[in-house]
Amino acid sequence: MPPRIPLTPGGPGPLGLVALALAILAAGLLLEGHPVDASVAPRLAAPEPSARPLPSPDSMLRDLAGRD
Repeated sequence: MPPRIPLTPGGPGPLGLVALALAILAAGLLLEGHPVDASVAPRLAAPEPSARPLPSPDSMLRDLAGRD
């Protein structure tokens, strides 16, 4: 006779998964202090001015032509 398979596997079940999700959410709110709004894009930092401006394409071509 084959072994009997239990009707309910040993997992937490749907109610346990909901409770786990709520516990994770509550812990996140307690640790963070405020909810996170994922619909807001992160703020982009202003580009830092470079030390000196980049050379123009013409001056770069002249520089490369002079190296022949």
